[in-house]
Amino acid sequence: MANHKSAIKRIRQNEKRRAVNRANGSRMRTEIKRLRSALALGDVEGAKALLPAVMSVIDKSIQKGVVHRNAAARYKSRLTARVNTAKPLTKWLSFKSRERRDARKGPRAFRASDPPSVAMCAARACRSSCGA
Repeated sequence: MANHKSAIKRIRQNEKRRAVNRANGSRMRTEIKRLRSALALGDVEGAKALLPAVMSVIDKSIQKGVVHRNAAARYKSRLTARVNTAKPLTKWLSFKSRERRDARKGPRAFRASDPPSVAMCAARACRSSCGA
């Protein structure tokens, strides 16, 4: 614990500044996550609408000393490139693509969610009438 008046005051100032810095950093990270999640969901129009707001938040973070200007430039460059090359998701995996994916995996192994008879037959690789 600090003994001098000036040291006590300095501790109070540091706590306030830390809270402000954490809030500013959190705001920047949240906006970046919103943009990335829009891209992951295939919402290209939403991502394009969010991009200017995210750039503004990143620029404000530079001014407030939350992030270094080179790191911010890197964030902005990568996010802009991802938005510009983003394509909307048309639909989930089609049946054919699921078949190709499963064919690459090899023979189906039994899962914990299978009923016991199927798991036993898959483990023994039997050809009995159990339907496995």
